[in-house]
Amino acid sequence: MTKGQIITFLQLITVSIYGWGQPISITGIVGVKMHANQNQLPEFPDAWQMLSSPLLGFEISHKSIPISLIYSRDFTYSIYNEVGNNPAGISNIPQKSKGDLLLLQYRNKNYFFGVGHYRREAESFTLFALPNANKIERLIVLSAGFRFNRLDIDYQRQIQYKPYFNPFDWGFQSINLRYHIGGKKTA
Repeated sequence: MTKGQIITFLQLITVSIYGWGQPISITGIVGVKMHANQNQLPEFPDAWQMLSSPLLGFEISHKSIPISLIYSRDFTYSIYNEVGNNPAGISNIPQKSKGDLLLLQYRNKNYFFGVGHYRREAESFTLFALPNANKIERLIVLSAGFRFNRLDIDYQRQIQYKPYFNPFDWGFQSINLRYHIGGKKTA
């Protein structure tokens, strides 16, 4: 699918619905999520990477209510290559993940705060080779950011609660750039 086809598709799903006497707007979202490598390999605990993942989604908002609901999905595919310090003798380890975010966001003019839920499903060669390795994680998301016309820039801090509670893992944070396609400016 080309860039033009994706933008056309997202513009087609942009609709306005009337409720409470005012329009409810559903706008498409495209963007990028910049984050640490959350597919941390147990064999290589020092394997820290910075990744960028494309994201797609939509936002539901109401003109007179300062709360919106955002759904987005991000995708990550990376290849880990350990040269030199490789006790397992494995190189070029493919890792992929997808994450679904549901975010309730309060907005006021050009800034916003949000709280939400993030579900991430990770696949890696090592996750299949290790016993009792969970590949589904659930996290609580705290978000804050700014909106410039149709572009949102926000910082998200995720707190993992499943498969185990880990509030101090600083690998679960990201900076997101989301561009709103179609619809009207709601703030």
